[in-house]
Amino acid sequence: MKNKKYILSFLLFILLFGITYFYIFRKYDFNLLINTLKSCDILYIILGLISMIMYPVFEAIFIKRFFKYLDCDVSFYQALGYTFTEIYFSGITPSSTGGQPVQMLEMKKDNITYSKSTTVVIFNTIMYKMTLIFLLVLSLIFFSKDIFSKFSLFKWLVIGGSLFNILFILFLISLLYSNKVINFVKKSFNYIIRHIRIIKSKDKLIEKFDKTINEYKEASLVIKGNYKMVMESFVLLLLQRISILIISYFVYRSFGFNEFNIFLIIAFQVFITIASDFVPTPGGVMVAEGIMISINKYLYGNINDVSAMLLQRSISFYFLIIISFIFYLIFHYDKKRRL
Repeated sequence: MKNKKYILSFLLFILLFGITYFYIFRKYDFNLLINTLKSCDILYIILGLISMIMYPVFEAIFIKRFFKYLDCDVSFYQALGYTFTEIYFSGITPSSTGGQPVQMLEMKKDNITYSKSTTVVIFNTIMYKMTLIFLLVLSLIFFSKDIFSKFSLFKWLVIGGSLFNILFILFLISLLYSNKVINFVKKSFNYIIRHIRIIKSKDKLIEKFDKTINEYKEASLVIKGNYKMVMESFVLLLLQRISILIISYFVYRSFGFNEFNIFLIIAFQVFITIASDFVPTPGGVMVAEGIMISINKYLYGNINDVSAMLLQRSISFYFLIIISFIFYLIFHYDKKRRL
């Protein structure tokens, strides 16, 4: 039995590495990246890498503190493990849909109930997307003319992505506060389970799900009226969001350019993020890169546009996914060893 578990774990590792290779290394130009790094200012590259590392750190701080509000003791190492798990699986699945379920499974292995983990995941998603909408509003106020006058097609992707994010936020908020929506979820689950023939203990499964939903409703009450916790979470996740967006500015400065200011370049990244959310590709790959190249022609000129895109995506996405993959494996197998 023990050997079978090791074989399954090894096969899981091979599968995850294969997926990572498919999405990251398949068409990756290492020679271009190395040549780009040789000609860049290393100080700004280091600042970009520090910003990339701070991205999971801010979310881990949020997870640790939020669980504290739910009377659940989680170490920073555990919170960081949950964060890297979510980042990795979100990065390799369409529309970033795989991160949260796997993250909740890892929490469950630490005896954290699904009701509490669901509350954390939903609130985290709400606040993280609200920080994006907040930055989008600021970007539209100050830089919409500068950007949309030059990239007209870009505007429609941004509109579509904005509507998608706003509707998604409203849906998640309704899951926290609307009894009608929660009851609808319960009824839908019950209906589906009762019509799946292969499930034997249907009543037991439905009863367990109802219990989890009731516990979730109690856990979500922690958020209501707790303005200090809401603002604290918003600030942490806003810093997390900025830490990944500001990498574009460090890459820009590493090429020796200083014509455009930091706020305009971050605004460009906000619009790219919104536009990428509208198209369901893993981690926004292809969409983000395609948009980024067209914007980089404006920021860097025709000579450095592809090099800048590769370096920026390497730091803000590819390197982050690789680090998350490594940390997830360490976290996952360390937990198995301890158990």
